Amino acid sequence: MAGRDYYDILGVPRNATDEQIKKAYRELVRKYHPDVSKDPNATEKFKEVQEAYQVLSDPKKRAAYDQFGKAGVGMGTGASSGPQWHYGPGGQQVYTWTSSSGRGEGINFDIGDIFSELFGGTSPFGKSSRHSRRASPVRGEDAEHHITLPFEQAVWGTKLRLQLQSPNKPAPETIEVKIPAGVTEGTKIRVRGKGQPGIAGGASGDLYIVTHITPHKFFRREGNDIYIDLPITVVEAIKGAKITIPTIDGPAVVTVPPGTSSGQKLRLKGKGVPDPKTGKRGDQYAIVKIVVPKIKISDIEECLKKIEQQTEDPRKNLGWNV
Repeated sequence: MAGRDYYDILGVPRNATDEQIKKAYRELVRKYHPDVSKDPNATEKFKEVQEAYQVLSDPKKRAAYDQFGKAGVGMGTGASSGPQWHYGPGGQQVYTWTSSSGRGEGINFDIGDIFSELFGGTSPFGKSSRHSRRASPVRGEDAEHHITLPFEQAVWGTKLRLQLQSPNKPAPETIEVKIPAGVTEGTKIRVRGKGQPGIAGGASGDLYIVTHITPHKFFRREGNDIYIDLPITVVEAIKGAKITIPTIDGPAVVTVPPGTSSGQKLRLKGKGVPDPKTGKRGDQYAIVKIVVPKIKISDIEECLKKIEQQTEDPRKNLGWNV
């Protein structure tokens, strides 16, 4: 740490304004606070940030540092043990820097003061004080956990068992989360109090389960409706037919009326997805796809002539004017 420049630690230029220094400091405190950061070196980085800010936020110390380096502010080679964590009266966590000025002076401040400065209140940084204040409770941050569900589980809902590892607990916690029926891509399910732990007795944040859905091999979903392609023969299209098709409830019979065209939608009422709020189900639609057989013209020419004679031009009423 002794070799690192304070401006580099905060990530600001040497001509940075007080506001730039404060902004960089706030961001780094949020990032490296030992109670919330997952960085294995968070504690050391947090101490570096505090040391750099203590100097650069004080005009006199900053001027001395710019001219003489750390030696100019009594924090160079030969300093005493440096930043230390301990617990003060009432159990509050206290951070102490002891300078090497030879006078045995130190700056003590409660870790809660850092977050008072971030979330509202007055910061005592840059002032020599022997007084430590109890930290104000700060709510923990919310967290997200992404899951991928098969199509059917997204339709009908399910229960999942998840393991959560809290930085304040040695063993993971197992929780059960109910995924409601009808969730869509990107649905967020809130689990109260299972996010990042709070600070200084603050409440924990919430955990949001974010759903992703694996595409089905033949079902497609639009809102609460389900679509499926239904290939039929030319004969079935002309004469009509009853065809068994899959639904999310199992096999069902759909009626193809005589003279059905390709692209026509056949509706199966109430065979769609349950609405997550009302429970009312959507519909399933079978989209007709007429499959023309590959046969020799000579084998079917007479039949085609008869069909042509009885078939009206399907484009004459489109108004194309071409």
